[in-house]
Amino acid sequence: MQRLLRAPAAARLLRTGPGAAANPPAPSIAPSPAVRARRQALGGGPHRPAQVGTAATGGGGGGSGGGPMEVEVKLRLGGKDDYERLRTALAPGVGPVYRQENFFFDGPGGELNARRVVVRVRLYNGDEKATLTVKGEQVLKDGIGRAPEVEEPLAPADARRFVADPPALLAHGSAIVRQLASQHGLPSLVGLGGFDNLRREFAWSPPGGRAFTLELDETAYPWGTLYELECETTEPEALRADLEALLASHGVSYSYSKTSKFANFVNRTLV
Repeated sequence: MQRLLRAPAAARLLRTGPGAAANPPAPSIAPSPAVRARRQALGGGPHRPAQVGTAATGGGGGGSGGGPMEVEVKLRLGGKDDYERLRTALAPGVGPVYRQENFFFDGPGGELNARRVVVRVRLYNGDEKATLTVKGEQVLKDGIGRAPEVEEPLAPADARRFVADPPALLAHGSAIVRQLASQHGLPSLVGLGGFDNLRREFAWSPPGGRAFTLELDETAYPWGTLYELECETTEPEALRADLEALLASHGVSYSYSKTSKFANFVNRTLV
């Protein structure tokens, strides 16, 4: 079991159950009974969680997602109090706030899950903007995640249409969708449901260092809420040390993230 990393001033246990949130979670998009049954057929369910996006111990991630490698530091915060403490500390660099609606798709036979490929449509602040993302298998070790990723913008109206009619996404004329269908022989797509995430961005620089955009996430599932600090970088080990120093200086409890948001959604966990 991964130990909880604590700032010197902190004396709180990591809260990962449904009671972690001080306030009720934002509404989430729950999967239908048919989707839940399909997850169990793919190896999920309460007795045998589906192995999707779990922490790995190997090196860089490859897989069939293709595309450039996304590298980010991912630190799980201890709970709502730690989230608010960090939010206050970062306030001088406050930036945009995005309420993200995340929807996920797979082939009717679990073709993408079997290859650790994630397809996501995300809408921002209602219908402000939307993106389509394809990710390959993520390797997540010691708070550093690596995964191949390609992304392109979508018209928000198209994004809503794909959520309502998943097979329409496969007919979308984008390059990454064509590659996805060809590479995996997809006959169609089905919707898996999704969840909401409130993302706050902050400009921040370590002492004497260059500027970064920190992403402070509050992710709401029907079974609880998780809080996470993320930041993309080309030098993850150095940035992780700087972020740990930041959290320690403000008494923020944290641990290294052990799994992705999507894996928590599929497996109905808070880890």
